[in-house]
Amino acid sequence: MKENPDKQSQFVLKKIEEELPDNFGEPLYGALCKTFTSADKEQIKVVAIIGMLYLSHRLAKFPQTKLRTFCCNLREEYDPLPLDCRHYDDICDAIAGGLPTQTTLIDEVLSAQNIIIGKEHILEALDFISNS
Repeated sequence: MKENPDKQSQFVLKKIEEELPDNFGEPLYGALCKTFTSADKEQIKVVAIIGMLYLSHRLAKFPQTKLRTFCCNLREEYDPLPLDCRHYDDICDAIAGGLPTQTTLIDEVLSAQNIIIGKEHILEALDFISNS
């Protein structure tokens, strides 16, 4: 986590999590925890949220402006995981129950939607995380 003496980063993550459904970030969070065993859990949570917000935008029409705002705020406060394409298959293989799987995404009116995602969606989310 980036150096921040006033703990503002924990506030940013908590504030964003308050706007999201419980367990938002799954199944990516669990798979990232299995892949990056020594990484900080908050750092992993941030990465999972960013990835699932991206999928929410792509698959459920979550507003792009809100996606940018959330991602920008989180990225300002947390260092990225050392994630690159060499990890992608391990992450996909670590998804509990395998792929495809059902997950919760957020739509254009900020309602939770249960949507089936496959490996191609996880790969897209990982590319978004890695390249932005």
